[in-house]
Amino acid sequence: MRKGKLLTRITVVLGVLSLVCLVGYYLALHDIFQDYVSPKALQEQAKLAPDTLPSWITCSLEWRVVGIGFWLMLAFHIVFLASVVWHAKRGNEGIPNQAHEMES
Repeated sequence: MRKGKLLTRITVVLGVLSLVCLVGYYLALHDIFQDYVSPKALQEQAKLAPDTLPSWITCSLEWRVVGIGFWLMLAFHIVFLASVVWHAKRGNEGIPNQAHEMES
């Protein structure tokens, strides 16, 4: 197997694993927020009245950054993997190898 093909396959495998990890991170953060640090969860744990928690505890900007960042990285991963696969298929469709032609 050519080094280029091996590198392409490794890149695709790592790209897919990275995409799975990215989705896992997002789901884990979502779960942590819902079960541990949401205002509702904190009120239930501390047995506080609904209006006793400060408004900054919602971390709305931080969670917005996590959400937007997830969608941007997801789009990047999908385009990157599609590009690698497209280039790999294009390389197998008879495009001349310049190094091989120079030897002839």
